[in-house]
Amino acid sequence: MRIKKNVVVIGGGPAGMAAVISLKERGIEDIILLEKENRLGGVLSQCIHDGFGLIYYRKNYSGPEYSALYEQKIAEKEIPYLTEATVLSVRSLDAEAYRSLDAESYRSLVTVQTAEGTLEYEANAVIAATGCRERGRGLAGIPGTRPAGIYTAGTAQALINLQNFMPGRKALIVGSGDIGLIMARRITLEGGQVLCVVEKEDIPGGLKRNIIQCLEDFAIPLYTNTIVSNVYGKERVSGADISQIDAEGNVVAGSTRFYACDTLILSVGLIPEEDMVEDRHRGVFLCGNSLYVHDLVDDVTLEGEMVAGQVETFLMKLAAGQAPDETRFAYPGIETMRKKRAQLVKRKKDMARKKAETGAKTITCIMCPNSCEITYDLEGGMCGKGPEYVKNEILNPKRTLTSSVKVTGGAIPLVSVKTTNGIPKEKLMDAMKLIAELGATAPVVPGQILCKDFMEEGTDLVATKAVKRYSLDNTSEIE
Repeated sequence: MRIKKNVVVIGGGPAGMAAVISLKERGIEDIILLEKENRLGGVLSQCIHDGFGLIYYRKNYSGPEYSALYEQKIAEKEIPYLTEATVLSVRSLDAEAYRSLDAESYRSLVTVQTAEGTLEYEANAVIAATGCRERGRGLAGIPGTRPAGIYTAGTAQALINLQNFMPGRKALIVGSGDIGLIMARRITLEGGQVLCVVEKEDIPGGLKRNIIQCLEDFAIPLYTNTIVSNVYGKERVSGADISQIDAEGNVVAGSTRFYACDTLILSVGLIPEEDMVEDRHRGVFLCGNSLYVHDLVDDVTLEGEMVAGQVETFLMKLAAGQAPDETRFAYPGIETMRKKRAQLVKRKKDMARKKAETGAKTITCIMCPNSCEITYDLEGGMCGKGPEYVKNEILNPKRTLTSSVKVTGGAIPLVSVKTTNGIPKEKLMDAMKLIAELGATAPVVPGQILCKDFMEEGTDLVATKAVKRYSLDNTSEIE
């Protein structure tokens, strides 16, 4: 079946949701959002940690909470969307017309596989907000046998946070990207042991705030200029060698060490997911991680809104009979983000050098991604949060705890939770033991208090996502 639409947005993650909402707010009708999973939100559903919205909203949301903001807007604006819809291809409706610069060439044909069969959408414009995929072991070039127990960080995250399945008890993490750092903390909090994190570059890849919260808080060592040089195990991982490398990437003689472990977590980079776009024609717009891998969801959201403005201009020119500008993959954010990443790397090196030269004692503020170095004299911050954080960090360091609680009778087995305030850092493991004893009964709503005065008076443990319940035969959902 072929259906005509003005705009088709592919991907129901933060970029796609922001884009489709912005289109609606601009008065653009006859649009649809396509998502391959059975729910909107993309990867945000499994990212139960906080740190989302710090820049865009000036608030500290967990992944499910951030997603819910946009899911609610989509519902309020009655924007149509289709889940369990896998896009197979996006191509020019008429390749010959495109070559002759006929106006018809700007339109796209989007082929979608659904549970009911194959659909085709004719669209004047397509926004691809399809996110990115993880690099696997093959692309990481890790030698050794091929036993069980090797996971990408995102897969391990989904297993723990969505399926209540612990992938291993003794892990070694390869790569210091943010997902890998966050998984180091998550595995530790769940009672596992993370032996170390190895990074082949000379500086960590993740945000400084995550290095502090996820590694330093739990005394997990991070080794830079280091690779996994061999993996052992027949049926299951039994161990791995790690080795230092020089500037040319060669293994330093005598630097190899063996670690006994049962799990290898790979956080070795992400690849933009845009392979379904077969013809690189006008009328196709990319945004978010399908264009360039971002560090912050805030930037992904902003790009979704900005690309909606591009689509609006594109459609206006089409309606006026004008040839649109060369807009394919046109958002200049890819160069902007490359510059920002280069600046961030330079800043990390400059901060480390300055700290070494002056010998000043500093504390890194983790209240936002800026990760300002604040001196004990409370100088060096870019905002007022830094000095206040340093005071608390010296006198009584606290952390917001995010985790999950088992649900009885729910559509999913777990509900993500967080503390309404920070709790003393030294009480985190005791708090996890208490969480393991808790349970919830569906339905659960966001903000629902699951444990009042959790660990401290005035701090509650609340749900951060909705969990609906199912009928006894588990075939029909009860609202």
